[in-house]
Amino acid sequence: MHGERYRSARSGRVGWRFRYTDPIDGKRKRRVEFIDDQRKAEKAMHAFLDSREQVKIGLPDTANWQMSYRALVERFLEEAPITTDDRRGRLKKCLERNLLKVNVAADLGSPGKLTQRLRKVAKTHGDHYAACYVQKFTKQLTRWAAAEGILPQDPLANWQTLPFDRVRERRAFEPHELRAVLAAAVDLDSLLGHENPSALTFTTLLVTGNRPSAVLNAKILDFDSKRIHLPRGNGKKRNGLATVPPALAKILHSHAAGRSEKEPLLLSHEGDACNRNNMHKYFKRCATLAFVRLCWPQLDDVDAAAVQQLQLNVAYLIYHGKLRGKDGPPAKNPKKIAARKRVEALVTDIADQIRPEVERRLLGRDMYSLRKTHISWARRLANHDSVRLQVGRAPRDVDERHYVDLVDAHESSRAVWDVLAGARNLSGEVIEPAEDFPLLQHAAGAEALTSAAVMTARNPRQVGSNVATIGKTAELFENSPTKKPTQNVGVSRVVNGVPGGIRTSDLSLRRAKREAVQTEPHVTRFASDRTPEKLADPAPHSAPNGLQCGQIVSLPKSTLADLIRQAATTPEADLDRLLEKVVGRSEGAQ
Repeated sequence: MHGERYRSARSGRVGWRFRYTDPIDGKRKRRVEFIDDQRKAEKAMHAFLDSREQVKIGLPDTANWQMSYRALVERFLEEAPITTDDRRGRLKKCLERNLLKVNVAADLGSPGKLTQRLRKVAKTHGDHYAACYVQKFTKQLTRWAAAEGILPQDPLANWQTLPFDRVRERRAFEPHELRAVLAAAVDLDSLLGHENPSALTFTTLLVTGNRPSAVLNAKILDFDSKRIHLPRGNGKKRNGLATVPPALAKILHSHAAGRSEKEPLLLSHEGDACNRNNMHKYFKRCATLAFVRLCWPQLDDVDAAAVQQLQLNVAYLIYHGKLRGKDGPPAKNPKKIAARKRVEALVTDIADQIRPEVERRLLGRDMYSLRKTHISWARRLANHDSVRLQVGRAPRDVDERHYVDLVDAHESSRAVWDVLAGARNLSGEVIEPAEDFPLLQHAAGAEALTSAAVMTARNPRQVGSNVATIGKTAELFENSPTKKPTQNVGVSRVVNGVPGGIRTSDLSLRRAKREAVQTEPHVTRFASDRTPEKLADPAPHSAPNGLQCGQIVSLPKSTLADLIRQAATTPEADLDRLLEKVVGRSEGAQ
């Protein structure tokens, strides 16, 4: 076969052009092999004709071995039947990084070389990531390409999985431990200023008992007050009915009120779709704080506010492996520096003392353990068939496949909800509800359905009730017999992380941000003056028309909405007149 020299006018590449008769349709055609050497170009042309002969007799085409790896990945992500967008995103992120350094599809035909590169990836990214992400996703790519006829066969069908340290067996939570985790989630959400409650997300994962990725991807339209409709699943990873008890359904409805039905049912802290990895890390952080509180030693001469701050610092040290930083410029006062060193020494000593027990409780308990917790609790109180139907376990025998009927999956979710709320214990005995369980309703914002209060704000999206504790935590550990008293100060909003919308470099106000805690959801506190000096004054302030700080104002829901809209557009000079109108309407309503 003889070819002629060819140069592309568009790209300038040089190769050899050949004329040939297509074995499939018998037509005369031209083909250019962009290879500089003539013998190599003729060899490539012969290989092309052999592949066309194979297609003629019904065998797979081998020409796609020269397809670029990038084009193969793009086609895979576009055409492959991937179950969820979350998994599609993880496949795209991993495959496009190309840690195995594959150039063309033919490079996938050498499992030995790929194993050598995979070991290098395991040294830099960990053996678990190399085996469960890089290797697993690459094998999924070649398996799909072979099934679609893009490649003649699957070159990695017999590629042995790289050995790695497998995740230890997960353990279920005790009821009091899980309530402590939810309480820690509420406190962390309040401290970090999260818009959406993570305690509601964790509770939904527990009560439904399904896999986190399936529940977190559910939309509002998938929720019908009785269950969350999940996709059928993929292979052995089936999804269950995910029924929801009426009490939790009411909270989910209030959480989804006013949003489009195409939005996610459970939101992230920023109001977007939940990322499973981020929620997994945050759950571990909440569990660390909860177990620190459960293992907390007895401390003398330390008040409750200082203990709460110490617990946060110890949990931070155990989770991150380092002490928390300080806000503002470095301290120059020798007394303040000495006090900080005493606090850091105390935090380190407590962390060293309780770290073994905290790590023992955390072992094998991640966010996925909520599924195992559901199964463990529900099987103590409900029918096993209802548990399998709720969580999506595949039937094991002929009876479960064809002869089990009239099974109610709601028994499983109701049993787990009752145990979590404290209405029943794991032995089935009816007891009094747990006192700390209403923290979940506080986090979900369900109290907005029954009570409301008026607050002044320039931006209605920033309206919220906060209580700031003004004080110096370090001074609590000094040897001085006198300690500064703490003061609860009501503010109407938070701007730039500073209570009351104050823009100042006063370190006491920056410290107030860290020590802020939530009060009762139906109480709104007014402060007519929001200057730093008056915030530090322990005497209560007087609002217009004699309204005192912390006074509850009861108004109908429609009137409340009108007043909030008016407050958003009212100048500062006219706010007193608006407050007088509020008091007048409140007295008339009463």
